[in-house]
Amino acid sequence: MPGASARPDLQTEIQEQANAPVADTMDAAQTPARRRRRRAAHTPPIPYPQPPPPPALRRSLRPKKAPVLDDDPRYSITSYSRRPREPALENLQEREGKETEEELVEDKDTLDEIPSSASVGANSGNTAGQSGSEHANKASLSEPPLTHKEAMARPDAPQWKLAEIAEIEAFVKAKLFTEVNKPKGRRLVDCKWVYTIKRGPDGEVIKYKARLVARGFTQIEGVDYNETFAPVSKFTSIRSLLALAAVHNLEIHQMDVKSAFLNGDLNEEIYMQCPPGFKAKDGNVWKLNKSLYGLKQASCEWYKRVCAEFKTMGFTRSDHDHAIFFKYEDGHLLIAAVYVDDMLLISDRMPAIQKLKSDLSTRFEMTDLGEAHWILNMEIVRDRPRHTLTLTQRQYTETILNRFGLADCRPLSTPMVPKRSLRNSVNRRME
Repeated sequence: MPGASARPDLQTEIQEQANAPVADTMDAAQTPARRRRRRAAHTPPIPYPQPPPPPALRRSLRPKKAPVLDDDPRYSITSYSRRPREPALENLQEREGKETEEELVEDKDTLDEIPSSASVGANSGNTAGQSGSEHANKASLSEPPLTHKEAMARPDAPQWKLAEIAEIEAFVKAKLFTEVNKPKGRRLVDCKWVYTIKRGPDGEVIKYKARLVARGFTQIEGVDYNETFAPVSKFTSIRSLLALAAVHNLEIHQMDVKSAFLNGDLNEEIYMQCPPGFKAKDGNVWKLNKSLYGLKQASCEWYKRVCAEFKTMGFTRSDHDHAIFFKYEDGHLLIAAVYVDDMLLISDRMPAIQKLKSDLSTRFEMTDLGEAHWILNMEIVRDRPRHTLTLTQRQYTETILNRFGLADCRPLSTPMVPKRSLRNSVNRRME
């Protein structure tokens, strides 16, 4: 055939292409774009710089102190008026001798023999690390101490020690505790001293007070306590009672319960360590017979006792405020408002108030404060002829001003930014 003789090798070429490897055929069929994409797929990623690791958390080296309330008296002195502290003497400990005793040992057998005028040296309770004078130089007498060790190292240590002795004597008188051997397998509740300086409306020092409180966070729920809630008089209720007394010219008197929480009875067995500065004989511990400040159930037990005593005196508890008790007697109303250990007595007859004071004194150890002038950090200013009564917080305001160094600032007549320039605007008539 003429066509077959013109291309004799056509059949051979077709056969070779058919027998060629598949991969080679695919490589030959790839376009430049596909080759670029294939190279990009096998290209290693470009190493980008990694962000630096976050800085490690650093713990603050600032000394930590327990939080205090805004009305704490230690705020009455600021850095603007505080005297410079004297530098501590480095070798004072060697000159004073090696006094390493950290606590003042007081046997319970001698507590009843301690006179009320007993005094303790200012250097009692010195430690091996720091001497009493060194602590005293660092402490301000206007601020109460935070620990027993600090209290015994201050120049006013005798006053604080007398306050501690008075508190222990009150415990012994109330038969609050019994010294027993430590029970096996029983966890002891810890305790600490809380020191306060009671001041009057003008900031004057009235009393040094040391209160022994239990560290309630060491108690176990279901073992050491169950109920904890206790109501107090609402602030709105107290203001309403004072307004009622001002309008109707009622008598307002005040009483304070000494060591109020010590009057509550305990239903649980609680064992506590001896307080700092005192030690029991033979390493015994305290078994609490009555409630104590700081216990989880202390306020609840005290409130139960208050309700029981007012009920025996014929009072009725208010349904709207469970810390308000009232009584009608011979057509006259007698009201008692209880706020923890403060009692506000209101009546239109002074003999009724005197009788209530006498009844309360037979049940609790009370302090008669007379006509109410100061309650819940508020000063009561009364004008009986005009039937007005004013509640002021002058001391609290002065304390806040001293706290921020604004006590000497001049007052302004308007609460605006001083020396601000204002321009007149066009007054449009309101229709």
